Amino acid sequence: MKINNLEWTINPVPTRDMHLVVNNAQCYGCCNYLEQTIYIDETLARDKKLETITHELTHAFINSYLLEQRETYDEEMLCEFVAKYGKQICCMARELLF
Repeated sequence: MKINNLEWTINPVPTRDMHLVVNNAQCYGCCNYLEQTIYIDETLARDKKLETITHELTHAFINSYLLEQRETYDEEMLCEFVAKYGKQICCMARELLF
Protein backbone atom coordinates (compact mmCIF):
# COMPACT_ATOMS: atom_id res chain seq x y z
CA MET A 1 0.00 0.00 0.00
CA LYS A 2 1.13 3.55 -0.63
CA ILE A 3 1.00 6.37 1.87
CA ASN A 4 2.26 9.70 0.56
CA ASN A 5 4.07 7.82 -2.23
CA LEU A 6 5.89 5.59 0.27
CA GLU A 7 5.42 1.85 -0.03
CA TRP A 8 4.23 0.20 3.19
CA THR A 9 3.45 -3.46 3.89
CA ILE A 10 1.27 -5.08 6.50
CA ASN A 11 2.20 -8.47 7.93
CA PRO A 12 0.02 -10.67 10.11
CA VAL A 13 2.21 -12.44 12.67
CA PRO A 14 1.68 -14.88 15.56
CA THR A 15 0.84 -13.44 18.99
CA ARG A 16 4.33 -14.00 20.45
CA ASP A 17 6.23 -12.73 17.41
CA MET A 18 9.22 -10.54 18.26
CA HIS A 19 7.83 -7.72 16.09
CA LEU A 20 4.95 -7.29 18.55
CA VAL A 21 7.24 -6.50 21.48
CA VAL A 22 7.87 -2.79 21.99
CA ASN A 23 9.85 -1.52 24.99
CA ASN A 24 9.62 -5.02 26.53
CA ALA A 25 5.82 -4.96 26.31
CA GLN A 26 3.63 -7.24 24.20
CA CYS A 27 1.46 -5.32 21.71
CA TYR A 28 -1.42 -6.10 19.33
CA GLY A 29 0.37 -4.32 16.50
CA CYS A 30 3.51 -2.40 15.71
CA CYS A 31 4.51 0.12 13.06
CA ASN A 32 8.17 -0.21 12.08
CA TYR A 33 9.15 3.09 10.45
CA LEU A 34 12.54 1.94 9.17
CA GLU A 35 11.08 -1.10 7.39
CA GLN A 36 7.87 0.73 6.50
CA THR A 37 6.03 -2.34 7.74
CA ILE A 38 3.05 -2.80 10.04
CA TYR A 39 2.86 -6.01 12.06
CA ILE A 40 -0.53 -7.17 13.38
CA ASP A 41 -1.35 -10.06 15.73
CA GLU A 42 -3.12 -12.49 13.40
CA THR A 43 -5.13 -14.06 16.24
CA LEU A 44 -7.07 -10.92 17.20
CA ALA A 45 -10.86 -10.92 16.98
CA ARG A 46 -12.16 -9.05 13.92
CA ASP A 47 -13.20 -5.88 15.81
CA LYS A 48 -9.91 -5.67 17.72
CA LYS A 49 -7.96 -6.36 14.53
CA LEU A 50 -9.74 -3.49 12.74
CA GLU A 51 -9.06 -1.17 15.66
CA THR A 52 -5.40 -2.21 15.74
CA ILE A 53 -4.90 -1.85 11.98
CA THR A 54 -6.49 1.61 12.14
CA HIS A 55 -4.21 2.56 15.06
CA GLU A 56 -1.05 1.36 13.30
CA LEU A 57 -2.05 2.97 10.00
CA THR A 58 -2.38 6.26 11.87
CA HIS A 59 1.25 5.87 13.02
CA ALA A 60 2.23 5.14 9.40
CA PHE A 61 0.40 8.23 8.12
CA ILE A 62 2.01 10.42 10.78
CA ASN A 63 5.41 9.06 9.86
CA SER A 64 4.83 9.28 6.10
CA TYR A 65 3.73 12.89 6.28
CA LEU A 66 6.59 13.78 8.64
CA LEU A 67 4.34 14.97 11.44
CA GLU A 68 6.40 12.98 13.95
CA GLN A 69 9.16 15.57 13.61
CA ARG A 70 7.10 18.16 15.41
CA GLU A 71 7.95 18.59 19.06
CA THR A 72 4.38 18.87 20.28
CA TYR A 73 0.90 18.34 18.98
CA ASP A 74 -1.99 20.53 19.96
CA GLU A 75 -5.71 19.94 19.62
CA GLU A 76 -5.95 21.99 16.43
CA MET A 77 -3.20 19.96 14.75
CA LEU A 78 -4.90 16.71 15.74
CA CYS A 79 -8.25 17.91 14.37
CA GLU A 80 -6.63 18.98 11.12
CA PHE A 81 -4.88 15.60 10.79
CA VAL A 82 -8.17 13.73 11.31
CA ALA A 83 -9.96 16.00 8.85
CA LYS A 84 -7.31 15.41 6.17
CA TYR A 85 -6.54 11.72 6.66
CA GLY A 86 -9.13 10.13 8.97
CA LYS A 87 -11.47 8.86 6.26
CA GLN A 88 -8.60 7.50 4.17
CA ILE A 89 -7.11 5.70 7.19
CA CYS A 90 -10.46 4.12 8.12
CA CYS A 91 -11.20 3.02 4.53
CA MET A 92 -7.72 1.58 4.13
CA ALA A 93 -8.02 -0.31 7.44
CA ARG A 94 -11.27 -1.95 6.32
CA GLU A 95 -9.71 -2.94 2.99
CA LEU A 96 -6.72 -4.47 4.76
CA LEU A 97 -8.75 -6.44 7.31
CA PHE A 98 -7.70 -10.07 6.94
